[in-house]
Amino acid sequence: MFEAGQALEADEFLDRVQQLAGLDSQTAAQNATIAVLHMLGGRITEREAVDLATYLPKEFADAMTEFSAHPR
Repeated sequence: MFEAGQALEADEFLDRVQQLAGLDSQTAAQNATIAVLHMLGGRITEREAVDLATYLPKEFADAMTEFSAHPR
């Protein structure tokens, strides 16, 4: 399991997304990841988005917080 603030490396993260989603490439996994993070980030508070972003590879953390819909 993951400890607070311990993010996966981007390649490892994308490999997991690709495998779990049954996608044929890391590019497809990256596109799906960014889309999901944008959608999720837009539906939770800014604080929640920032907290969750600490578990993401730094390459994807901005996608989580970029569209935060509820600043608090």
